Amino acid sequence: MLIQYLKSFIEVITINIIEFLKSYWNTKVDNIEEFPVYNNEIQTALARFKPKYSEILDSNYMTSNLEKLKGMLALIPVKMQKYSSEHDCDNFAFEYMGIAKRMFPLLPVGYCHVKTAKGYHALNFLLYKERDGGMLNFIFIEPQTNKISMFDYKPYLMIL
Repeated sequence: MLIQYLKSFIEVITINIIEFLKSYWNTKVDNIEEFPVYNNEIQTALARFKPKYSEILDSNYMTSNLEKLKGMLALIPVKMQKYSSEHDCDNFAFEYMGIAKRMFPLLPVGYCHVKTAKGYHALNFLLYKERDGGMLNFIFIEPQTNKISMFDYKPYLMIL
């Protein structure tokens, strides 16, 4: 019984790894990182949202349109750990940014704090363009669920 369970478990894990690698490869082949984004453009975009603090760590990034990016974001694993007082929203947001940067090194995915009715909350954001030369926009990403939205938050801190 135990051996059969372990065989089934290994088979499921193997299939999941293969499917993940196929999806990851397809996003690379589809050139998901297709539009260059430079530091001065990012500064202008972030200024529209008026965070109290912002920091851009690199001088150039590559992004894409929102539909392609949604497919890419679906590849980023979430729920690897349960929420607790020791592992809260800022931990999830830093981990999410690290995983996204490892998978897609030039993708402009960042960490931010936003002010909500309940206080401050940490989450991620992603810069995107609908076309080359188009305006740079951003979406928020809830790192614990991978939910993508424009949420009605006022950014307090943004790090890219």
